[in-house]
Amino acid sequence: MADQKVPKITMIQAQKRAGRYNIFLDEQYAFPVSEETLIHFQLGRGTEVDAKFKSDIEAYEGIARAYSRSLDYLTGQLRTELEVRHKLRDLEYSDDVQDEVVQRLIQQNLINDATYADSFVRTMMNTSDKGPKIITQKLKQKGISDNLIADALAQMASNNEEELALKVAEKLIRHYQRESQRGMQQKIRQNLLAKGFNSDIISSVIEKLPESSTEDELEKIQVMGDKIWNRNRRWNLKKRKLKTKQALFNKGFQIDVIDRFLQTKIDE
Repeated sequence: MADQKVPKITMIQAQKRAGRYNIFLDEQYAFPVSEETLIHFQLGRGTEVDAKFKSDIEAYEGIARAYSRSLDYLTGQLRTELEVRHKLRDLEYSDDVQDEVVQRLIQQNLINDATYADSFVRTMMNTSDKGPKIITQKLKQKGISDNLIADALAQMASNNEEELALKVAEKLIRHYQRESQRGMQQKIRQNLLAKGFNSDIISSVIEKLPESSTEDELEKIQVMGDKIWNRNRRWNLKKRKLKTKQALFNKGFQIDVIDRFLQTKIDE
C-alpha cells in the first residue's frame, strides 16, 4: 500500500484582524493561527502538516489565545494569580492551559502576587479607613498567601496604623457628637473593630481622644434625657426617676451628670 500523502501548506492568508492568519492545506482552508503560532512553528508554504503536527499547532494556538485574553485582562490593572485563573476558567480553558499561561505570565513578571499585595496595602492605607484585619481578609479572597500578606502589612507599622485609626476616630467623633462621652467611646471602639483595627491600637486611640467636660455632658444629656423623662411620665415620681436614671446610665452618662439632670426635672 502506498504511503498516504501528507498535506502541505499551500497558502497563508492574512485575516482582516491584525496578527491572525488562515492556513490552507492542499489548496483547502484548514485552520486559523496567530502570528505567534506562525513564528513558533516556522510555518510557511510547503510545510508538511500531518495529524500529530496539526494537533500540536492547535494545542499551542489554544494557549496563545488564552495568553492573549489574559493580557487583555491584565491591561491597566494589577491582578493576582488566582484572579487570572478564575478569568481563564470562566473562558472555559482547561487546567493545563491555565497552568501554562500563568507560568508564562509569572516568568514575565506580569503576575506578581507580592507586588500586588504591597500595592494593595499602600492603596488601602492612603484611600480607605480599613485596618489590617479587613485588608488581610480582602487579600486572602484574592488568593494571596499568608506570608506575602504579612510582608505587605509590615509597611503598615503600628505608628501608621494608629495614625490611620486616629483619623477615623476623629471623623466618628463628629458623627457621634450627641452621645455621652462613654457612649461615644463605645461606638467608636465598635466601629474601629468592624473596620479591622487591632484592639491594642484602638485602646491607644481612645485614650488620645478629647474628653467632654461636665458642662458638655449636661448639654448632651438634656435632649436625650427629656425624651426619656417624657416617655416615663406614666410612672410615679420615684419609679420615673429610677427608669430614667437606668436608661441614661445605659447610654453612657455618669451618675453625677444624671443626678444633676434629674434634679432640674424635679425642680421644674
